[in-house]
Amino acid sequence: MRKICLLLIALLTLTATAATARAEAQAPLLKLGSQGAAVQDLKTRLHALGYYTDVINDIYGSAAKQAVLTFQQRHGLLVDGIVGPETLNSLDGYGYALTAQELDLIARIIYSEARGESYEGQVGVGAVILNRLTSELFPDSVREVIIQPNAFTVVANGRYQQLEPDDTALQAARDAAAGVDPTEGALFFYNPDISTSTYFDSRIAAVKIGNHQFTF
Repeated sequence: MRKICLLLIALLTLTATAATARAEAQAPLLKLGSQGAAVQDLKTRLHALGYYTDVINDIYGSAAKQAVLTFQQRHGLLVDGIVGPETLNSLDGYGYALTAQELDLIARIIYSEARGESYEGQVGVGAVILNRLTSELFPDSVREVIIQPNAFTVVANGRYQQLEPDDTALQAARDAAAGVDPTEGALFFYNPDISTSTYFDSRIAAVKIGNHQFTF
């Protein structure tokens, strides 16, 4: 009986390994000179994240390679200009391709709420917005998350519409959209030194970045 169990475990392990290998083999490997719908999809995603500004077509040219190199370097991937499974997974991020308008909305919140914070802290604010998209507690669109009553102080007082985000805030929004999350999945943030709200007393702490405490 023990031998049968061991054989079954071995068989299941081999099946899982083979499935993983097949999935990786089926993933598109894109590089300079590649053509097809996968290249066009890649360019669309890189454009949405602010890395690619050239013509969106189905040819992997030098501009696309440079955009991939920059993305890989910024996200700690192997910097080779070749789009394999790891780069594709990182590009997938939250599985939510943001429009330029949505990125601008996130950047406005980042700039209004955290322009004096470190770059990591600014990305963290953007990540909170995107984490809310995957939570049942919040709406499922960027705009609705941002304008939800009492969600952000700067929306309530109108400051986020008055202030133009700088390049740092825009890049922080792009990195958050690409899946960078220094908050470990947090849904809220506040400054414990100036906040007078008791709401956060019952929230579970995630990480503290600069002046902001991020919580669940």
